[in-house]
Amino acid sequence: MDSLCKDWCFETSLFSRDKFRRIADSTYYTAYFYSFCTDRERYETLTKSMINIFILDDHMETTWGDINRKVKAKEIYGQLHEVCDKLLNPGNRSIRMHDWKPYMLGAYAIYEDLLSAYNDCQRKRCLGFLKEWTDSMIDECVDLEANKRIENISQFKEVRGRSIAVLFFVQLMEYADNLFVPQAEWDHPKFQRLLVLATYLVTLANEVYSFEKEVKERDWNMTEAYNMVAFYVRFKGMTVAEAMDSLVTDYLEMEAEIVALKKEVLTEDWLSPDTRIFVGSIMYFIGGSLKAATLMERYTIYF
Repeated sequence: MDSLCKDWCFETSLFSRDKFRRIADSTYYTAYFYSFCTDRERYETLTKSMINIFILDDHMETTWGDINRKVKAKEIYGQLHEVCDKLLNPGNRSIRMHDWKPYMLGAYAIYEDLLSAYNDCQRKRCLGFLKEWTDSMIDECVDLEANKRIENISQFKEVRGRSIAVLFFVQLMEYADNLFVPQAEWDHPKFQRLLVLATYLVTLANEVYSFEKEVKERDWNMTEAYNMVAFYVRFKGMTVAEAMDSLVTDYLEMEAEIVALKKEVLTEDWLSPDTRIFVGSIMYFIGGSLKAATLMERYTIYF
């Protein structure tokens, strides 16, 4: 009977089994990004945030999404700018919410709750990264439409380093562990280098593990996939295996650098106690990204 009820729920619900799994297993990222979070309410909010980000992402990349990799991305994703502006100034009546997509309203509710735990510096930093992610997702669609040639990691990171929302997710470590990294320490060159390397590492792991999902959703048309493996195959004449090997080599080199840099930074005397905890946790975040990618059905189902 339980099995029949479960089947009935799936058949009559908003989501198919497939789409439900795609949403549900995105919570692996919450578990592995913020494994140190001990506050139940904050963990729940982080989980809602992660699910919302994946919903937004799927509406951009999938053929069944509202945007479907078309240049109309600015019209729809531009609403996220309004979400951020409204969160910074809730009393602004010129920002009207009645035209927002349901998942934009969801984003507003989630981050209204999250930002209530932040000071002014953290709110501006968090929403700044969310806006950067918004712009980079739009840029991806523009680049694909223009058939922009991308041949190396630096070119790729100009957009993809932001469009995977790594800095936005990294910043949420402050919320997860009730920390505050002062802006002066956030801007320190060594701290910034840690963030750059973290962005590269999470991005590269995502490129390898999400490759088959992304090209399958585009009917195996690599010209419509914003993925570094696909770009190497298209523009450098590599096989898929060679492209993945190249990215793995880059990953291992950067991993060695960030491990050494983290140890060095933890000996510095300019770190406040909260920043020291944040730096010490950054490897959990990076390792968690890799682990989650190996578990997520939205990636592994294609192997």
